[in-house]
Order: sequence, then structure tokens, then C-alpha cells
Amino acid sequence: MFVASCGGGAGTNPFDNAADSNTATTDETSYNNIGTTDNTDGSGNSDTSENTVTSISFGGATPPDGNSVVNVTPENNSIIRTFGGAGDVHYAVENRNEVLYIDNLGFDCTTSDPHTKVTNFGGFGTQDVYAAPFTVTDPQNSQSIPQNGSFAIAGTSTSGAIGYVVVHHVFKVTYTLKGYKYQREQFDENNVLVTFSPGEDGEIARTGEYLGLRTKKGTTGGEYVIAELFFQVDIQDPNVPRSTQFRMNNRTRYSMVTGLSLKGAPGYELNHPDTIRFVVESEMDLNGEFTTEFDTDLGESTFETGSVYGILSTNAEWLIPEGAGVITLTSQDPTQFMNSQNGTYDREIDQYEEAGGFILDRNLP
Repeated sequence: MFVASCGGGAGTNPFDNAADSNTATTDETSYNNIGTTDNTDGSGNSDTSENTVTSISFGGATPPDGNSVVNVTPENNSIIRTFGGAGDVHYAVENRNEVLYIDNLGFDCTTSDPHTKVTNFGGFGTQDVYAAPFTVTDPQNSQSIPQNGSFAIAGTSTSGAIGYVVVHHVFKVTYTLKGYKYQREQFDENNVLVTFSPGEDGEIARTGEYLGLRTKKGTTGGEYVIAELFFQVDIQDPNVPRSTQFRMNNRTRYSMVTGLSLKGAPGYELNHPDTIRFVVESEMDLNGEFTTEFDTDLGESTFETGSVYGILSTNAEWLIPEGAGVITLTSQDPTQFMNSQNGTYDREIDQYEEAGGFILDRNLP
């Protein structure tokens, strides 16, 4: 469950409303300087390819904590899907600073220095970026200890019913994506029971917002990425393949240093396709969960591959107002890729790794 932290911490569930606590003020470390490389990782887990929670159908109900399906824990009943090394996540507001404590990843923070919401980038919709200090200090000998450059992207739906967290270590020259998870709460912020039991028929459409972080393998640092999402579901046949489809438009990159758009920078248009379209090949399950893999082409060859993991919810009127999930992408340097296709480049092509989350909103009246 998203309740513990790097050794502790206080506050509310990360997808609840923020509530002030009485813990100490967090460190005012600047997150604008990216330049330290540290290849140490104590998580013991860089594999983000497998869902660590078995997908079990609960017939539309939001069941007990997905990590405790057998032994029910009453603390916070939710569906939780966890991938990779990131453990418990805990959100708090400490002396007006929004912070995240993230467990199970080495050299990403201490209890007194959690991930703090960045100030040079305004987030996107109900999604924000949090950064851990780049160094911590041994309290006994005052020696500085370099960290892995941990950044977390977290988003919550308007009702507080569903959300996600994605964690990157940008100083790692390989495997910068450390883990991610999404969840659906049993109750929203107004204490209304959250389920997936659609009482409507036909086809539905909704818009959404994506916020991600993109890194080039073999280098440190990265870029923020935002995009618009367009999502449609055929509710008449949700349990058949190809009944759910996405479109990601207007992918825009931002500097992690300045927080400003990189449009107009040399080579900007070449380095990132603007649009991705994908169809969920597998059916949606009875929990309202879906997943699919996709690829995009440049010329006649595959340039970019990725995966989508998501979950939907119904409200008290049995309508489907919200959704949330995670998108992961691996792409190649476009110039090198195209030159390799025409025979003018024969070396290894640079790779980019991107992952982020999305929030969907049907904008019901």
C-alpha cells in the first residue's frame, strides 16, 4: 500500500487530499543541477517488465489491498498493481511543502530528506514531479553521499479514486526507470464507494493528460514530456479484443533544468514523434483494468515500442468518469535510425527510455 516511506515519514495517503503535518521542514535542495553520476543501486531489482501482483478478477468490486489479497488489511482497501523495485509510497504536506516518501530503492533519500515537489516545472493537470536531494550527509562525520538523482511523477484523479506513481533515477546510466504502480481506492475523497460496474451501454470517449520523464541511455539527466490523450471504449463489448483505443497527441518536451519547453531547440522535431496511436489488443477485465503493447514506425521499420497499463472506475450513478495508468516507451535516436535504414550509419543506435502516467477524465456534467 502507498503508506510507508524511506524509513518512515508522516502524512496522508498520496492520493488523499493533502493535510498539513507537524514534521520538520524538508531540505531546500535545488533540483536544477543535473551532473553527478552514481552507479550504486541497493534495490536489487531493475526489472520492470513483470507485474508483481497477480491480476485477479473481483467482479467489479474494489477489493482489499492488492498486496494482501488473502490476509485482508483494513487500513486502506484498494486495487494496487506494482511493477519493478519501487515499494510503498507515502504523501505528506510538511510545513507547506508537498513531499513523497518512497521505499525500497537505494540512495534515493532519507527520512529527513524526502522527494519534494519541484518548483521550476508546474506539472500537468493533477500530476506533478517530485525530486529527492542529490546528496545526503552522514550525520556522524558530515561526509557527503551522492544519490541516484531520484525523480517521481505522481498523479491523482479529481475524485481521488485512482492514481499512479512512476520513479526514475536519472543519474543511472542504465535502467533509469526503477518502478511504477497504479491503484484504485475503495472509497474516493468524499467516502463514496468506488467500483467498476458500468450501468451504461454504447461507446464512451474521454480526454486525458500524460506526464512522463525521458532519458537517453548512457547519459545522465533527462526531459519532462507532456501529451494529450484521447481514449475510447466500446462498453457494449468491453471483454473482447480491440474494444479500447488510445491516441496520444502533441507530445511536448521540457527541460528538467529550466522547466521550459524545448520547442525551437535545434533538432527538436526530429527527436520525438508528435503522435502515437494504439489499440488494446486484449480485452478489459472485470476490474476495469487493461494492458497492451504497441509500436510506432519511421519509414517501414519499428522505431518505438511501449506498453500501457490502466484502470477505470464507476461512480455512484454507474457511469465511468475517470481512469489512470502508466505508459512506458523505448525509442531510438531518429536521425541515427533513419540513416541506418538508408545505409549511411552502421553503429549502435542511441536508445531513449520514457515512462510516465496518465489521468483520464470524461468531463461529466
